[in-house]
Amino acid sequence: IYEHVKNIENSFEVMNKLKSLYKKEKSVTLQQWMDKLHKLKANKLNEIVSTLFKISEIFKAMEDTSSNIGELKKIKIKYNSLSLYAKFFIHPTKDYTTERFFNEINNIVTFKLYAGVQN
Repeated sequence: IYEHVKNIENSFEVMNKLKSLYKKEKSVTLQQWMDKLHKLKANKLNEIVSTLFKISEIFKAMEDTSSNIGELKKIKIKYNSLSLYAKFFIHPTKDYTTERFFNEINNIVTFKLYAGVQN
């Protein structure tokens, strides 16, 4: 997705581009969405936030086509997309929303990258 919007400066144009990318997928079945989600994996620490952003975009597209799944399933998908290394220090709890879980991951990953941690 980033490749499609990285050279667009106007946020309105970015949103229009994203909408046009996902409009093509209106006829996608729930199983096809789930297959896409399960294929997204962050192999390195510096890939986590962009991978989770892609997952969130798919969740949004699913909601737009009435193919929504529950919060717990969304959190599980996000957690399963993490590298094994990241799973050692990122643990969702039952009271997390997907947004809160993303923010928690983003904070941890940003700090580790700032501190020079690599994997």
